[in-house]
Amino acid sequence: TYNGSSNIQWADLSSFNLMNASEKLEFERLVGRYSSDNVKDEVYLDQIYNQKKADIARGVDTYWLSEPVRPGFTHKHNIYAEGGEDKIRYGLGISYGDVAGVMKTSDRQTLEGNVDLIYRTGKFQFSNKLSINWLDTTNPIVSFAEYAYANPYYRKTTEKYLYYPEEGVGDYPVANPLWNAHLNNWDTASGFGFTNNFIFEWFVLEELRMRAKFGISKQDDDEQTRLSPLHSQFDDKGETEKGMYSHTMIKDLSYEGDLSITYGKLFAKKHMVNAVAGFNFSNDRMQVYGYSANGFTDDQFDAPSFANGYPSGEKPDYSESLKRAASFYINGGYAYADRYLLDFNYRLDGASMFGTGNRFRNTWSVGLGWNIHKEPFMKDNDFFSMLKLRSSVGNPGNQNFSAYQAFST
Repeated sequence: TYNGSSNIQWADLSSFNLMNASEKLEFERLVGRYSSDNVKDEVYLDQIYNQKKADIARGVDTYWLSEPVRPGFTHKHNIYAEGGEDKIRYGLGISYGDVAGVMKTSDRQTLEGNVDLIYRTGKFQFSNKLSINWLDTTNPIVSFAEYAYANPYYRKTTEKYLYYPEEGVGDYPVANPLWNAHLNNWDTASGFGFTNNFIFEWFVLEELRMRAKFGISKQDDDEQTRLSPLHSQFDDKGETEKGMYSHTMIKDLSYEGDLSITYGKLFAKKHMVNAVAGFNFSNDRMQVYGYSANGFTDDQFDAPSFANGYPSGEKPDYSESLKRAASFYINGGYAYADRYLLDFNYRLDGASMFGTGNRFRNTWSVGLGWNIHKEPFMKDNDFFSMLKLRSSVGNPGNQNFSAYQAFST
């Protein structure tokens, strides 16, 4: 089977009620933007005000919000095939998605695949599920907010600054978002991972079943950001500090297994007995490492090898988290005529997060229940569809700790 879809998006900018060029200039005049106690600055600011007013009179009223946007287009495709016979069944699927966002240079591509296999023979069943994923994204370097901050009385230009004050004047420059956007900058991320789950089941008897499961999952993510040395944010930096490159890698590998035996049987049509006993384990290792570099000499020389060094006071970063756990458990239950209920469970949990002094802890609980709505005297009752009384006692626990939170004392 094949499924596909596509759609187009537009950015609705009508909700942005920003001042036009004339309104913004008048607002700045009223709040004292062009006034100064310094005579020299006052004369200069008067010239700037008059120049802007003259530009507005000539028709300058730039709408910056439309610059970073475009019509967005998304298309997705999925193909799935399945088949087999009595003993073996299979399923194969692949899907692809491509998103061109409404912000320019905002793109996302995804590719996913899965393979499902089931094999049955006698009292045995084997199944395996494999899924694979790939992701590649690109994000805009210049945010939408920077275009919204640009004043409408400035003309669109390819120059680095929309406005740059004369030397010695107590005023600040205004960076041009179009300049920063055209440079050799990027903000990208990519990822690849897979998950595989294998399950084995043995139906020993109608009331007795054994089940074993093993799963493994791996995910690698890569993030890179680069800013050109010509970017306006580096104007106050020295030549050996201009430009920036950062690279972060995240690697996660985990696996888990479970072995259980399940028993359930109804005796004399009134006594229901069920029990589950088993063992499970898990291991999760995550590594995060990355670094930043600066001191690039040219817009096009973007490889990390062209950097001067690490930013002042910084060095490569590395962190690792390792969590291991193992549990033994038994759960049981008894019900008489589906009216009187008894259940219990016991677990012995061991985890690396507990610390070396006390690796294992036990938890247990016992519960009683009464399905009152099942009693004969409630047979003609129409008010309650279910009425149950339950009580339990036990000592709960959890493993929601960071990998190295526990310390032996």
